[in-house]
Amino acid sequence: MAPSSPNLPRMQNQPRTRAPLERSLNIVSQVFEKAVKPKKPSQPQMMRQYDLIERVKRYNPKTSEALLNRAYVYAMKAHGEQRRASGDPYFSHPLEVAAILTDLKLDDATIAAALLHDTIEDTTATRAEIDQMFGTDIGALVEGLTKLKKLDLVTKEAKQAENLRKLLLAIADDVRVLLVKLADRLHNMRTLSHMPPEARVCWPWARMA
Repeated sequence: MAPSSPNLPRMQNQPRTRAPLERSLNIVSQVFEKAVKPKKPSQPQMMRQYDLIERVKRYNPKTSEALLNRAYVYAMKAHGEQRRASGDPYFSHPLEVAAILTDLKLDDATIAAALLHDTIEDTTATRAEIDQMFGTDIGALVEGLTKLKKLDLVTKEAKQAENLRKLLLAIADDVRVLLVKLADRLHNMRTLSHMPPEARVCWPWARMA
């Protein structure tokens, strides 16, 4: 009987050791690809109406949920498909303004006015419609904010001075106009990175696109 070749067992076992090795290399390769693959930035979720109401109820348990729900839905429908420079729905802006004002523990009318503050200027909404649906108190706040924006002056210096004058006149009627306006500016400053460089020059009361 011929002696068996000493190399034969190794040749027979070679495919068996190569297959697990290849599988291991494939697994390591897949893990590495997943690790280095850039992840798409996640879009922040827009605050829901019940989230906003919960924020108000923390300091005002007797808040009018019906009023805030109505203002939320009305403003969301009014702004519709409008978008901000960031690509976010435009309604995210008045919603964030309202959220800022909940940190100041402001009343329901001010929160509702924050949600509605761009509707007369930027949508088909009217003062009469706001008065009918939300009352003259909120209607006056929204109109006071609208008047601050409807300026068409030649120079930035004149625009700044006229905006300040109109702001002071609005404050004379209701200081809550100033609070909503400041929250509006604050949120615009927080999202300034989405604006083109030439639009980032900050004039205190000039409206940012």
